[in-house]
Amino acid sequence: MLITKSLFVDYRQFPKLAWWKVNDIDTYKKIRKIETEEKQEEIIELGASVEAVVQEYLERKHKVQALNLFPDEPTSELENDKEWDDSWVYEKKNNYENSIYTVVENTLRAIAEQKQLLYQPSFLWDNNFVRADFMVLNQQWRYDLIEVKAKSGIRKDVTDDGEKKKIGEVDGKFIDDVSFQTYVINSFLKQNDLPPLWNKYIYYLNKEYIKRGDLDISQLVTWDELDTSSTVNIVQRWKDTEKVREDYLLDRATIEWTIKDMKTQLGLPIEKFNSVHSFPWNKYVEYFGEDKPFGTVMAIPWLHHSKAWIVADLYEEGVHNLDELNYEEIERFYSKSWPGSAGTFINYYLDCLENNRPIIDEEAIKKEFDALTYPLCFYDYESVSVPIPFMDNSYPYQQVVVQYSLHKYYEDGTMKHYGWILWGLENSKGLEEIEIQNNPNKVSHESEKIIYGSYKDLLDEFLVDIWEDLWKSSFIVWHKWFENARNKEVAKLFYDISDWYLAINDKTFDLKEVFSKKHYFDLAFKGSASIKKVLPVLVPEMSYDNLTIGKWDIAMKALADVLQWKLEWDKKRQTLEDLLLYCGQDSLAMVKIYEFLQSVLYW
Repeated sequence: MLITKSLFVDYRQFPKLAWWKVNDIDTYKKIRKIETEEKQEEIIELGASVEAVVQEYLERKHKVQALNLFPDEPTSELENDKEWDDSWVYEKKNNYENSIYTVVENTLRAIAEQKQLLYQPSFLWDNNFVRADFMVLNQQWRYDLIEVKAKSGIRKDVTDDGEKKKIGEVDGKFIDDVSFQTYVINSFLKQNDLPPLWNKYIYYLNKEYIKRGDLDISQLVTWDELDTSSTVNIVQRWKDTEKVREDYLLDRATIEWTIKDMKTQLGLPIEKFNSVHSFPWNKYVEYFGEDKPFGTVMAIPWLHHSKAWIVADLYEEGVHNLDELNYEEIERFYSKSWPGSAGTFINYYLDCLENNRPIIDEEAIKKEFDALTYPLCFYDYESVSVPIPFMDNSYPYQQVVVQYSLHKYYEDGTMKHYGWILWGLENSKGLEEIEIQNNPNKVSHESEKIIYGSYKDLLDEFLVDIWEDLWKSSFIVWHKWFENARNKEVAKLFYDISDWYLAINDKTFDLKEVFSKKHYFDLAFKGSASIKKVLPVLVPEMSYDNLTIGKWDIAMKALADVLQWKLEWDKKRQTLEDLLLYCGQDSLAMVKIYEFLQSVLYW
């Protein structure tokens, strides 16, 4: 069996994942959420774009062109596998130039000739294969290893002064990745009487870099050295603390033990493999890429990780359905430290099942609604997030707000709707009224516009639309973490409008909490508080099924295509209308759910 670095990392993170990769690739791809070729190509494209930026940075720094050791013309099959597994090169292809032996020989020749900058060098040792991102010849005439991650952070979260920051130790999966690479490469080099690697780095994107003007690659790219320790100063419990970060690679014995274990177990039939690796609570537990059967122990929302072993015990005992649980078994799921306990959910579920009706805490809902002030501003953002920022005043992976929908709901039940979308990046601001044909969500007052300029211009227009009601309105969203986080980013980037966007956060009510706090609990929600689950139950006449764009991730991709002029004009115009319709439905859906809840309170 050929062991690749991706297979090694999968096994270290969750052994069953590696088993699927070897024995059931379709399940593996479901788990990795590779649902369509388009999605797979998008992921590969993002990774390649970051690699290209790092390559440009290294070539400028070392004043030399990288030697590309990756096959010049890989087939489409090989290209699709590139992101997920390196083992394609192990198989003999019709074209010998694509075989593992040729790419390894080319790498060995380049190292022997001391080429300064290597791109995609390949190494095979004892049936272990690695294809690195970059290797750079340093002043000691030894090679440094550079692993590239299309991330804006590679470290674990640590609480610093009340805020979570990625400043802890390097994430374990990255340590596993570079450890396996170092082990194979050094073994290969030793076998060929060549000196071992010197330094090992992970290059990634600098989230602190804000694009203003031309892209500055020297600021965009950052890196951390591995196999070292470092310190970082943080504030915890109101005290300054010095945290030691030990970013050491795995030792050789651990790597060799893991490889031996993999070669022994990944070829086992599934029954024998499961007997060795008994069922653990994990995001890959069962029913991969699909909804878990509602009403079973496998699908308990808000299950705290400390209670996971209870699920494992019940599952192995053959107790799968929630209505099979006795009082003592349910009590095991309660948690004193976490109010949203799985035990509470189970009892709500059983109550609804027995009485065949939803549970409604009218007093709690009324208390929340009585605190709201009119006109109610129901609003929704759509954003673009890319690794390499292409808009000024944005940073890597920032969720840049480029569209919004606002429904102003007055006390007498009348509404005004405002919808804006950024359709082009220009030096001067411009806008155009647009009317969506056959709009099923049209209200008495409609104002929808496309705007070109900067995304700051769109943010300014949002303030214009709410300005007269800013201090008297309540702002209503669904899952306020997202909109509130965007408003905080706006406040950080644009001082002149920061007070207004922070004021919106202070007056925001999260309609989702009516359902996440179980003030309204219905079995038909399948344990979810998502608007896509709640809306069809409470407002069945509204549906996303008939929309051309009906999901946030599709909308995000479409917005990026629009702004980067990846669409022909006619297609772009239609996409703008589809996006306006989708975002408009999100804010109107909140209005309709609010009206339904009002009818329950005052029927």
